[in-house]
Amino acid sequence: MDVVANETISILTRRLHEQRRVSQLGNIFERLEHVAPMGRITWISSEMQRLYPEILAFVREHNGELNFHDALIALACRELAIPYIASFDRDFDRVPWLTRIDRPENVPQA
Repeated sequence: MDVVANETISILTRRLHEQRRVSQLGNIFERLEHVAPMGRITWISSEMQRLYPEILAFVREHNGELNFHDALIALACRELAIPYIASFDRDFDRVPWLTRIDRPENVPQA
C-alpha cells in the first residue's frame, strides 16, 4: 500500500543519513522502484498516487533530508498555494515556497 511505501522511503532515508551513506540514496531508490514500481502499489490516496513521482524526485533532490511525508506536505502546499506551515520540523525550512511557523508570535498578522 502507498502508506507502506511512504514509511519505507522515510525509514530508508533516515537510516542512510544516520549511517552517513546518503551517496547511496539514488541506488536505493532505483532498486526500490524496480522492486515496487508504481503499478504494483495499492493506492488508498489518489493524491499520493498522482504526486508519487514528484515526491520521490523531491526527496532525492534534498538528499533524503526531507522524508516522504514532508515532501508530500510540501508539494501539496505548493499546489494549494499555502505559503505557511505550523511545524516544529526544521526540515521545512529547506522548502523555498513555505514559511515555517514554530511559535504563536511568528503567525503573520492579517
